[in-house]
Amino acid sequence: YGITVDFNQRIWTGGWGGGDHVKRYDPMAASGSRWASVTTSPSGCNGIGADADGFVWAACQGSSVITRVNAETLESVNIPVRASRGVGIDADGKIWAITRNTNEAADVIRPGPTLAEYTIDSSVGPVLQDKYTYSDMTGLQLRLATNPRGFYRHVFEGCEAETDTTVWGDIQFEAETPPGTTVVFRVKTANTREELDALDWTTVGTVPPDTSPLDIAAALSGAGITAGRFLLLEVQLRAERTSSTEIITPRVLGLNVTRTCMPEFG
Repeated sequence: YGITVDFNQRIWTGGWGGGDHVKRYDPMAASGSRWASVTTSPSGCNGIGADADGFVWAACQGSSVITRVNAETLESVNIPVRASRGVGIDADGKIWAITRNTNEAADVIRPGPTLAEYTIDSSVGPVLQDKYTYSDMTGLQLRLATNPRGFYRHVFEGCEAETDTTVWGDIQFEAETPPGTTVVFRVKTANTREELDALDWTTVGTVPPDTSPLDIAAALSGAGITAGRFLLLEVQLRAERTSSTEIITPRVLGLNVTRTCMPEFG
């Protein structure tokens, strides 16, 4: 019914009927042992979410509980709340339990450090009318369920090899780097596209502290590399999961690479 991903990239599901109602799928486990079940989970589970402390939370509407699961040991405890279909974890680690089609405010669980430690605040926030949710409250999942690093690559073609020598100039860019994030620019250069794969990367700059423009020629010269006709640019986007800011993704809004064609006289 519901589905989520924890910070170890394991998939969790909440099941409404039949069999074990909270299950974990670990894609990195050996074949034949990737599925595991929380055998003590009650019936009628819908929404499910994972927090930053190694616990998974399932809203089991059919049993009027929120089930708290140790993501490693699969031990669990059932926390009595109103019959909640949806569950979400906020940036402070609080668990929000949302009922279905009732005009009620949310129940909020404040987790303690161990499985059985918690406090419940009832009827928090405004009364919500005819609500329906299970696993579609993003909350803390935006930080935990995504990889902390991504990249963009592009091959730039230089000047005509028969008549000109390519001199690579600057990387000009516009980027946003919220606290806890960086953007790294790396290049490879060769006279043919096929040669690029086997070469090592040369870092041109890291933002912050570097700013636009970044000098490609200086980076290549410092590494003892001769510029070729083709330039492979990689832009790495990095975010730390421990960042406390809501927006934890760097963004590159604009990008340009300059070059100069030097005529060959002879």
